[in-house]
Amino acid sequence: MRVTTELESKRAQDWQLVRSVAVVASGLAGAAAAALHGFVGVSPGVLVAGTAVAGLAIGCHLPPLRST
Repeated sequence: MRVTTELESKRAQDWQLVRSVAVVASGLAGAAAAALHGFVGVSPGVLVAGTAVAGLAIGCHLPPLRST
C-alpha cells in the first residue's frame, strides 16, 4: 500500500510540473507573439508555426511520467 501511495504522490508532482511548465510557456509564447506581431509585423501563421515548434521542443525535454 505504501508503494502505491508514493507512486501516486510522484505522479501528482510530475503532473504539477507539466501543468506549470505549460502555463508559463503559454504565457511567454503569447507575449512574444504579441510583441512580434505588434512591433515587427510578423504574420500570424508564422507565429503559430513558431509556437508549435517551441512547444514541441519544451515538451520533448520534460521528464517522462512513469506508470510503474
